[in-house]
Amino acid sequence: DLEVALGQYVLYQNVLARIEPERTLYLAIRESSFLKLFEQEIGQILLENQVLKLLTFHPETEEIARWIG
Repeated sequence: DLEVALGQYVLYQNVLARIEPERTLYLAIRESSFLKLFEQEIGQILLENQVLKLLTFHPETEEIARWIG
């Protein structure tokens, strides 16, 4: 799932940079998914290298948990 989401993010980010460069793209994921994925080394590398901008949320309450990027 991460590979697919990351691929889509990169695609959309490049298209958006060309057609609306003033906008910033964030990948939205559940907070629980963030905790599982980004505790792992590959997730840490993505965060450290600032490969993507993230928004995490709690689906039950529809609240944003964190903005990263």
